[in-house]
Amino acid sequence: MMALEDLKRLVESVDLVELLGGIDIAKRKVKMAEFNGFLLISVPVENGFGDIYAQKVERAIRDHESIYGGGE
Repeated sequence: MMALEDLKRLVESVDLVELLGGIDIAKRKVKMAEFNGFLLISVPVENGFGDIYAQKVERAIRDHESIYGGGE
């Protein structure tokens, strides 16, 4: 049985991937951040843009792929 906190994390991960524009765009943003040595990725928020750690986006991508498939 899945713990409630795990379910919450999965939902938040799917929301983050969608906020970034989908799984393909999220993957590209992580790849670009790694290539440029950046730790943060810009995300759209209500009043412009905010930053989120690339590591958190990578986790969100893995969670998204665990639900919908598409992992390598």
